[in-house]
Amino acid sequence: MSHPGEFWWHWGLSASLDIDGMGSPIVITDYPGPGEPDSLGYHSVDANNQPYGVVFAARCRDLGKPTSAIISHEMLEMLADQSTHSVNMIDLGNGTAMIISLEVCDACEGLYYEGPTGQLLYDFVFPTWFTPTAQGQVDFLGLLPGPLRESSGAPAAVQTVILTGPAPTDGDDDDANRAIGSAASAQRDELAASYDSRAGVVHQLRARSAGTRAAFPPPPYGAPSGRPGPKSLERRKQPVTPGRTPTVIRRENIPVFVQPLPG
Repeated sequence: MSHPGEFWWHWGLSASLDIDGMGSPIVITDYPGPGEPDSLGYHSVDANNQPYGVVFAARCRDLGKPTSAIISHEMLEMLADQSTHSVNMIDLGNGTAMIISLEVCDACEGLYYEGPTGQLLYDFVFPTWFTPTAQGQVDFLGLLPGPLRESSGAPAAVQTVILTGPAPTDGDDDDANRAIGSAASAQRDELAASYDSRAGVVHQLRARSAGTRAAFPPPPYGAPSGRPGPKSLERRKQPVTPGRTPTVIRRENIPVFVQPLPG
């Protein structure tokens, strides 16, 4: 959906969208089912750590949101943040650091543009948007007020963390192995808790098309006895924001990006 040169030029990543392809799926359905976030769409990973996206087309229609743009939003964010956990960290120089999720479209809420085929697509940030000192254009449409700022002008959501010291060296294999083991265990627990896998979503859609309403998520993807339900915050979702007037840029009015000179 997105012109391969537009996102690739700035991020070095590209993808194509087709029907029944073999890559990472984007499931298009009407409304969220039980256990899903109340949103326009989201992207996540399944129990095999494979990325997938879901877009709620009827919810987009009800709120006057262009479905094609919401699909492109999920597509680009699946490209840039396939694990849904990627972050950028900025050392504040005082023993703390600021981290921000590597989401390339969230800051551009309500900003759309005409793609090469006339379909509306979502604006996206450049890598420089994550650099507080960046100058000049930081998003494809040139409409964001600056780095780490959203389309509303508000600062992006960030988190401050305490830095514990230098990274382990080659002589600290035991410490490094313990850290890796702890991270692996935490991720396994997280995926086990978030049981609504891609296969469960597909199963639900097939049930709907057959005129039935299956339990969601269906066996064997439901939560076994004693296992907690899904944690929706683990999904990167597009919030439902009714009433906001969108900005649509015609293709001929998209600004030409000029790389600022260093210094």
